[in-house]
Amino acid sequence: MKLSIRLRIILWFLLSTFFILSLTATLVFFISNSVMRRTTKNYFISAVEENTDKLKMLSEAEYETASEFDADDIFIHYKTGYLQIDDDFLMTLNSMEFGLYTADGSLLYGKNSVMREIIDLPLKDSHIISYSTANGSYLIYDRRLASEGFPELWIRGIAPLKDTSAQLFDIAIYLAAFLPFLIIIILLCGYLAARGIVKPIKKIEKTTTSITDGDNLSLRIPDTGSNDELSALSSNFNKMLDRLETSFEMEKRFASDASHELRTPVSVILAQTEFSLEKEREPADYIESLEVIKRQGRRMHQLIGNMLSYTRLEQRIDNYPFESLNFSRLVSDLCSDMMPLMVNDITIEYDVEPDIMLNGNPELLARMLQNLLENAYKYGKQGGTTKVTLKKDKNHVNLLVEDNGIGINKEQLNLIFDRFFRASNKSGITGSGLGLSIVKKIVDMHKGVIEVTSEEGSGTTFTISFDLKN
Repeated sequence: MKLSIRLRIILWFLLSTFFILSLTATLVFFISNSVMRRTTKNYFISAVEENTDKLKMLSEAEYETASEFDADDIFIHYKTGYLQIDDDFLMTLNSMEFGLYTADGSLLYGKNSVMREIIDLPLKDSHIISYSTANGSYLIYDRRLASEGFPELWIRGIAPLKDTSAQLFDIAIYLAAFLPFLIIIILLCGYLAARGIVKPIKKIEKTTTSITDGDNLSLRIPDTGSNDELSALSSNFNKMLDRLETSFEMEKRFASDASHELRTPVSVILAQTEFSLEKEREPADYIESLEVIKRQGRRMHQLIGNMLSYTRLEQRIDNYPFESLNFSRLVSDLCSDMMPLMVNDITIEYDVEPDIMLNGNPELLARMLQNLLENAYKYGKQGGTTKVTLKKDKNHVNLLVEDNGIGINKEQLNLIFDRFFRASNKSGITGSGLGLSIVKKIVDMHKGVIEVTSEEGSGTTFTISFDLKN
């Protein structure tokens, strides 16, 4: 006999509900036991600790004064002085008992109804134990008083566990009584829900089949229109598809970013190598070229290692730790490194205020400026100039990158930071559409602001401002 989906769901509910509720009841019982015992322990320890603040050791002179003004307190002659016990000292509290003891275990003050049963139990500072006797189980907590002016005294608290056991027994009775009613209610709800489950399942099956048979990862399972498990399943499945689509997109972006980001360091290294091999030069020139190659080689190494993680920047910002860095030196070094490229005979001029410190990630900040300079090389005027200015005012660090190139259409200024956007121009120059979007991401990560002004045929100025308070 073939069972219908509805009947199979009901039978599954019957078995699983009984199992789940039985397991839940068991967990509730044990969790309640743990919580109640922990609460009792904390409350018990707190009461003992509170009593430690209600004791003072007095000299003879102090005793005469205190006995007059604190007549309600208890005074006990002990060793060379008097022990003052505040009248708020707790001897009993909710079946718990507290007593003041000497180092040998003798009771000076307080209450201990099971002293004979625990007479051999040694005092142990700040240590709570469970102890069983013929009359029941107890929690015992000792607190040593050994501060300045005190002889060695102890406070011992004793808390019976019978109240906790009784409460746990009541919980077990209630769980056993309500379990059958809960099973009946859940089965009824399961029966009503089963009638509406088949139709949404067909919708889910149709969509998943379309996704499986095709290659369109943009398809999503439609909302079932109800706030139930199927709706949650559809939502989670759609999230999984989002992650898969993002993963594929990240793979594409990685290839594009790698091509875009590594081009300039390689060009700098080749330019420095050709410069050094062009003719015989002074040792200082070789050293300077090798330093540039070293910096760019190191930058390439870091770029390769961090490229993929950068595409996940929004989810994993902790991959790029911030540090206090000399932003002036970073800007000057990068401008100096890129000057020999002379793309389209464009020269770089820079005016950098010295020793401007900034909290940020040096690799990302270098990448930000490098992308802007690449942009200026690409769209600058033949034989033109790119100016880099770094200044600081009272609260901000301002970085300006200005070129006298082809400029940007005003209608497109608000789009240039979008990923993969390519501005239209008459020069025929094309780019990857990643450079400026990466710049914007890095500026946002450093809580900065980037603005752009441009006129077609006159050039473009990028202004980046970082708040020194961040």
